[in-house]
Amino acid sequence: MCFKVGNNEVDTIKSIMSFSVSAIVSETLSIDMDDLSIESSLCDDLNITHQQKTEITEELADAFDGFMLNWENVKQYGDIISQVIQSEFDDHACRMS
Repeated sequence: MCFKVGNNEVDTIKSIMSFSVSAIVSETLSIDMDDLSIESSLCDDLNITHQQKTEITEELADAFDGFMLNWENVKQYGDIISQVIQSEFDDHACRMS
């Protein structure tokens, strides 16, 4: 089966990765994926706890080849997506060279 979610293959991969991150975060926070916005503050809007941060970190590591989220650079939900995508594409670029 083949499908496209974006203007090209890279956009499709990024969309799938974003969906995966959304599934992990929404499951961990027990909220609907539709309630997540890239601008949502993890502390103020989503009331994330230390335990939930740990669970998200572990789930992301399982889903994305040991990726470790840098929580110091995360204020909004969109920051998580950005880090995951950036890390995966940086890692891929390193393997290509």
